Parts: sequence; structure tokens; C-alpha cells
Amino acid sequence: AQEESASISHNIRWSLKKKMAAGTLGIARVPYGYIKNDQKQLVIDEETAAVVRRIFSLYLSGYGARAIAVQLNREGLPSPTGILWNNITILKMLRQEKYIGDIRWQKTYSVFMGEKYKINCGQQDSFYIRDGLPPIISREDFMAVQVLRKRNTHTPKRVNCSLFRGKTKCTCGRSYYFAEKGYQAVWICSGRHQLQRPCQNRVFPDTAYHAAWNRLCEKLRLFACELLLPCIFQLQYLDQQAVCEKIKSLEVEQEELRRRRYVLYELCAGGCISEERLFRSEQDLTRSLQNVQNQIETFRSSCCSAVEQLENLYRQLTAESDAAVLADSILQKTVTDGETAAFELVGGLQLKEVL
Repeated sequence: AQEESASISHNIRWSLKKKMAAGTLGIARVPYGYIKNDQKQLVIDEETAAVVRRIFSLYLSGYGARAIAVQLNREGLPSPTGILWNNITILKMLRQEKYIGDIRWQKTYSVFMGEKYKINCGQQDSFYIRDGLPPIISREDFMAVQVLRKRNTHTPKRVNCSLFRGKTKCTCGRSYYFAEKGYQAVWICSGRHQLQRPCQNRVFPDTAYHAAWNRLCEKLRLFACELLLPCIFQLQYLDQQAVCEKIKSLEVEQEELRRRRYVLYELCAGGCISEERLFRSEQDLTRSLQNVQNQIETFRSSCCSAVEQLENLYRQLTAESDAAVLADSILQKTVTDGETAAFELVGGLQLKEVL
């Protein structure tokens, strides 16, 4: 059944690629600035298209993406998402080729029974259709914006070589980044300056971060036997228990999803549903299948992996005294609100320290 599903999927994708190359494939998501008419064709919506033209004009006149978002929010203009404008939305619109009437198909691609929405860097055919839509922006203005964007993209002069680089998350869900204020090195949440849901968690000095990590390492070295050995024994016991039942339940769910996908292919082959509808439904089912498979693999390896990681953590703590080396080998990530830091170590162990 899987081989037949793969064959049908290949045929459908081939058909869609032919439509992409011919410029006849319909656009599922209507870009901001356009609407669909009665014939299901994209036409310019003058009300929102005026906003698009203004965004490009403001950027060419010297406004940054954030300044444009602030101005549009101040005037109460609705964004494409229906909530506040932000710099990310503005930058995405500034590089959207549909505004000059062109369409690029397959910017991303998916692997059958594998990874979804990978950036297409030449692994798959990409199709560029000129004048497939009525343009909102002139090609000259669009190219001028791309040149200006490239010029305004700054390369950081200083590389972050901190022990905690790429490992520091904020409780708001964003990342903390390392910066220098005057003569002091500090950590700042990347959401503090965002227009949408700005983060209020405080900035804290890098010295406090290192001090908290050093204290935690010292405590772990002193109490490694009391903390880690009971966890290791308990996980070894759990490895033989509830995991098997959960895996059986997930395998039943997996088989049902495969059956549903096979029925979709039969319906398409019989002419009951269109290829486009099958393509969309297949993507949803394949994502669900991949999610279930990931859960099964996680359950199969989690206990064994956690035991190995905790055993490795125990060996590291009893053999290594340098906190800098330990940060590289045992620290997975830190979640902080600027007041306290929750250090997550290998094996899933989480311990909190005051900054």
C-alpha cells in the first residue's frame, strides 16, 4: 500500500509541476493586496493595494521596516494577519515577487514520508512565471527596494563567543541575545523591541549569568550521588513499563492514517476528487503520519537515551571541575525571565538559580 501511495503521489506531483511550468496552477493563499473575483482569478484590491504601494514608497524614502509598521499601526490600518503590523511582515512583503506580477513556485518542497517545507536550494525544480498576475508595484521600484534592503543588512562586527551562545531562551518564548552596553556585557530578550507583544523581562549582566552557572556546577559536584543515582535507577525501571502501551496506541493511529490516505488516492483515481484537493489533503495526512512516527521513535528512545545521558552527566560532574567545559558538554538550554535562570541539562534534569 505504501508503494502504491508513493506511485500515486509521484504522479500527482508530476501533474502539479506541469501546471506550475505552464502557469496554470491556482494560488491557494491570496496575497495581501489582491482578491479573487467571481471567476476565481486574482485581481487587485485597490484598498489594500494602496497600503502595499505606500509601504514600498516609505521604504524607498528612508523609513525602516519597524518605522513603517509603527506608522501603519498608529493609523489603525489592518495588517494581513488582522493584528498589529510588525517589521517581519513588512520585510516579507518587500521581497514578495507577486507584487510585480510574477510567481515563483516551489520555494520550499516536501519529501514523501519525510521532512516538510524544506527550503529549495536547487534540490527540486523551481518555476518562475513572469506577468502571471496584475502588478501592484513597478519592476523598477521593486528592484530598487531589493538593492536598498541588501545595503541595509548589517553584518555584526563582533562574534558572540559566550559559553551560553544559542542556549538562552526567554520565558516569553523568544531568545535572549548577548550585547554590549557601554563597558558592560548583558543579555537582552529579542522581544523587548518588538511591536507585537513586547517582552517585559529584564536585561541582566553576563557576569550574573556566569556566577549562577558556577554556583549550580558546584552544587551538582557536591550532591551528584544524591541527585543523579536515584534518577538513573528510576528511569531504568520506567523503561520496562508504560512506554510499551503508548507505542501500541500510536501504531494503531498510524495504521488508520495510512488507510485514510490510501482511500484518498482511490477517490482521486476514480475521479471523485480533484488532484489539487488530494494534494492538500495528502499533505495534512502526511504531516500527521510524520508526527505519529516521531512520537513512536521518541518513546522508543527516550528512556534509554535519558539513562545514558544521566550516566554521562554523572561521569562528567565527578571527573570535570571546569564550569566552562561543563557548559559546553552538559548544558542543553537556559530559560530565564531575567530574575532567575532554569538550567536544563542533558537527560532532562532542570535546576534553577537566581541571577
